[in-house]
Amino acid sequence: MFTFLLSIENENDRAFVEKLYLKYGKKIYLVAFGVLGKKEDAEDCLQDVMRIIIDNLQLFSSLEEENLIRLLVKCTRNTAIDKYRAEKRKRGKERSLDEPNTDGEAQEIADGEDSLDDILINKENRSRLNEIIAEIPPVYRDVLFFRYDLSLKYSEIARLLGVSESVVKVRLYRAKQTLLKTKKEELYELRKQ
Repeated sequence: MFTFLLSIENENDRAFVEKLYLKYGKKIYLVAFGVLGKKEDAEDCLQDVMRIIIDNLQLFSSLEEENLIRLLVKCTRNTAIDKYRAEKRKRGKERSLDEPNTDGEAQEIADGEDSLDDILINKENRSRLNEIIAEIPPVYRDVLFFRYDLSLKYSEIARLLGVSESVVKVRLYRAKQTLLKTKKEELYELRKQ
């Protein structure tokens, strides 16, 4: 950890990262351990998450406490899952992904008429919408959170998740399609309110 701190030139940024490590390091470790199940892998994951924080200091330092915690958990979970998959591939086991197939070129996907933007912005419907979103796979929930809660650009989301912008757009499109397929009537009711 301390080698990472030495790589930060700005004293305020260094203090911010150290504060995050002291305040949330154990929680990050526990989330990683929950996915990986090995002490050494969870420690490595903690280091990787700290590197992500350092690489994206402007984003992390600009967040309110609640969104910061959510982003830390999502980054930790995604990093741990990536480590788990990499280890699984090393052992020669077949991957069982809950993610979209990203082989080949992904098409540019634009928001259509059935956009969820209006619903996502409406704070009165927020809690029910969060319950609806909680029912879809985490890979889709994450992109919705990054895009609509944190208002991140596709490039920022891609960098945080370690995927291409095309993959982010595909996941966002599929998240919306999943929501519309399973909860279309309820979403339109929320929109009317």
